[in-house]
Amino acid sequence: MEHNDRQGRTFSSTGSSRHKMEPRNKAVPDQAKFAAQLVADLTQCLEDGLFDDLILCAAPSMLGSLRKQLSGPLKSVLRAEIAKDLKEIAAHKLAPHFEDVLAI
Repeated sequence: MEHNDRQGRTFSSTGSSRHKMEPRNKAVPDQAKFAAQLVADLTQCLEDGLFDDLILCAAPSMLGSLRKQLSGPLKSVLRAEIAKDLKEIAAHKLAPHFEDVLAI
């Protein structure tokens, strides 16, 4: 079986024209790169004594990328993970999403 890196094609919902399909995991390389940079920054902040405990909150796929990158020192201060995409939530409405992990 021959490996093909070209984008797939699909038929239009009306008519017989065909269109290229968008790749499904287009952001994954950027996500992994961002996760690596974030973990590096968090590691530096931990070494500088800027925090003692860590709570990670990210969309499930991003949280998975972060987990893959976490170092031993960060794992030792990780107190909770929240697998939720909260980017569309207004800042003043975030507190209820953290009630289970924070004493507010």
